[in-house]
Amino acid sequence: MVCENCNNCAVPQAAGADGVCRTPSVLAERGRLAREGAYETAEDGATDSTRR
Repeated sequence: MVCENCNNCAVPQAAGADGVCRTPSVLAERGRLAREGAYETAEDGATDSTRR
């Protein structure tokens, strides 16, 4: 989990919007993890042999 608990998502959530993180460092870390395949699941068609 890369959340920094900075509450950038709390206000939009309270207003009924999706609570999407807007913290640059969190977005950068999530992007890095996504590029490395950290969020791939078996349903995505990924297998241990396709993960890096």
